Amino acid sequence: MQLLSKKLLPAKDVNNCIYSNQSSPLGSFSSRINALHQLGVISGSMHRDLHILRKIRNDFAHEPSDLNFESPAIKSRVLELNKESNYLEKNKIARENVGPQGMRYDFIFGVGWRLYSLSRDIEVIECVPKRLAEFGYCDLGNEA
Repeated sequence: MQLLSKKLLPAKDVNNCIYSNQSSPLGSFSSRINALHQLGVISGSMHRDLHILRKIRNDFAHEPSDLNFESPAIKSRVLELNKESNYLEKNKIARENVGPQGMRYDFIFGVGWRLYSLSRDIEVIECVPKRLAEFGYCDLGNEA
């Protein structure tokens, strides 16, 4: 949400903000992820991984008593998170500092570095430029 609010021009009215509530065009986590990618704020890899994280979150939200990080569906998604970046292998010592071996701590480690990356982006992201008035709104001057 912070990435979007930094990238987009401020809404004049909170009721007209495109991400302010669930019924807004960018009200869902999925649509926000897609918008960030299409605006060039996140890479294709981060886009893919945020959707995997969203699916894990949804799995736990809809079936919390039947799932854990060793459940086949969750485990496969956690493994999928590491596939492209291979960040677990490249940073074994940092991963060990997060907690014992296991999918839960692999997940926490994966979420952690992605949050760090996104939080750094918040500090440097530039807002889209404000649009100049279109032709018909400009005072072209009356030359008589």
